[in-house]
Amino acid sequence: MGDHGSLPWSISSLQPGDRGTEAVEVRNGGTSPAYLRIWISGVQATDQGNDGAALIEYMRFGLAAEGLRTTMELPAAIDRFPASPSDRGQLVIGPIGAGAAATMYWTWEFVETGAPQNDAQGDGLSFDISYMLTDAPPPAVSYRYVTIDMLGWQTAMETDSTGVVQHAVDAVDPLGIHHLRVAAGTRIIDVEGNVPSRLVLSVIEGPDIDGPAGTVKLGPTYMLQGRLADGAPTEVMFSTPATVVLGVNAASVPAGYLPMGVHRLADGAWSRLPAASWNLSRWSAEGSVNGTGTLAVFAAPADDDTSPLSARNLDIQLTVQKNGWPIALSTTRGRSVTVTATVTNLGNTSGIYSVELLVDGAARSTVVVVLEAGEGRTVTFTVADMEDGDHELTLLDRTAKFRSGTSVEWLPILVPNALAISLLAYVRRRPPRGRRSGGRGALRGSPQEVQEAPGPSALENGVPMGELASNADIANPQLLGSISDKLEGRREHPSDIANPQLMGSISEALEGRIGSAPDGNPQLMRSLGSVWEWRRAPPNGGNGMA
Repeated sequence: MGDHGSLPWSISSLQPGDRGTEAVEVRNGGTSPAYLRIWISGVQATDQGNDGAALIEYMRFGLAAEGLRTTMELPAAIDRFPASPSDRGQLVIGPIGAGAAATMYWTWEFVETGAPQNDAQGDGLSFDISYMLTDAPPPAVSYRYVTIDMLGWQTAMETDSTGVVQHAVDAVDPLGIHHLRVAAGTRIIDVEGNVPSRLVLSVIEGPDIDGPAGTVKLGPTYMLQGRLADGAPTEVMFSTPATVVLGVNAASVPAGYLPMGVHRLADGAWSRLPAASWNLSRWSAEGSVNGTGTLAVFAAPADDDTSPLSARNLDIQLTVQKNGWPIALSTTRGRSVTVTATVTNLGNTSGIYSVELLVDGAARSTVVVVLEAGEGRTVTFTVADMEDGDHELTLLDRTAKFRSGTSVEWLPILVPNALAISLLAYVRRRPPRGRRSGGRGALRGSPQEVQEAPGPSALENGVPMGELASNADIANPQLLGSISDKLEGRREHPSDIANPQLMGSISEALEGRIGSAPDGNPQLMRSLGSVWEWRRAPPNGGNGMA
């Protein structure tokens, strides 16, 4: 082992958020390739404040090395590491060729939880790291780790044998201002299908190539590079774009400028990378990369009104809300409006622009777009709480009109009513059957013996009792209104419809209107009145309903 690796670690005065790296070199002094197995033993957590040994709960350790294979997830608490060479969750590096060396990077962090961590004050943590060279291969079910080196800070990224990332990773540099974020499930391979051993972000002497027109370069040029196990550089591709964030010295940003994003050098020209969000700041820039390459940050004038902008492909989408259930009786359109258009920079310089959407002359929504000369970008506006009526919207050099409001759906209203009217027009009430007793309708005997009850009220003016004189009479609005008005006050008590007194009152109300010209056919009214009068108090105490 190298001198540093054979000496104990000693880290003191830790505070939440502190982190560091310890490099260890192991050389294979044998005559054949070998595998390096690593395990942790002798873990001791000490408590200084009599409030529990809490430091071990907050410390996380990781390991990064070329050729690292393991069945455990890193970083982890120290007591989660294998405790013996054959323990489950093995750590194996290799193969290491005869006479070759392997460099490991142990990372540690005092995790900041955001809550008071005074219970760790004065606590201690000690452990032993053991290394053993063996010719035994790594475990059959194993994962490999790709080391992400961000300007010297090492982060281990777990992948399977095909390069698929097992857990999301946010690798940072020592200052925490540069990030490489890789999502779980992303496959990382080179053009030949090899899984790299390392991804390295480093500062390089940038090529003397100007950025987009009207921009200013900020900071150095960076190289994101993949490397194989033998150290050879290789071009790496991400199946899902990774997010790269490059920190910027705000003092270097010219007045009136803002970083417009991360640019990648391709085919001898700088091309701005797409970004997951357009939250611009003076301290950083971000972009989505689908592979390794040369990166830089450029700034452009903010809110520059000198470059002409144009809107094309204007599209207006109105929200539609159906009112009523289960059948929609009305439809409300345009309470919220979504407007999509392509905004193009017709000028000769790049810039950062605030584009406003005007509705009836007032600014209702604003988006910020970053556009290079001649570049077009699709933007989307959303306007809520629109009032009913006709509206006009204006976006740059385009105008359009739309209407918002509520309309009645007549079809579901008219069809059920028409069906109900038609049904009522053809319904006939069955005449009373059986023998009359005491002048009231009482049903007696078997169905075969039932006969129509006699009586002078069974036929009046040639109209059978309980039948309609004319199909059209049932549609008379005054007649329907008379019955409806009487029942309206009792509708919350459905059982009352069988009440004899209620039946009688309806009959009396109807009889009082017989002969009134607006009420329609007097024969129909007499017929209905006779039916109600006969049925409202049957001698058997029934409800009078057949």
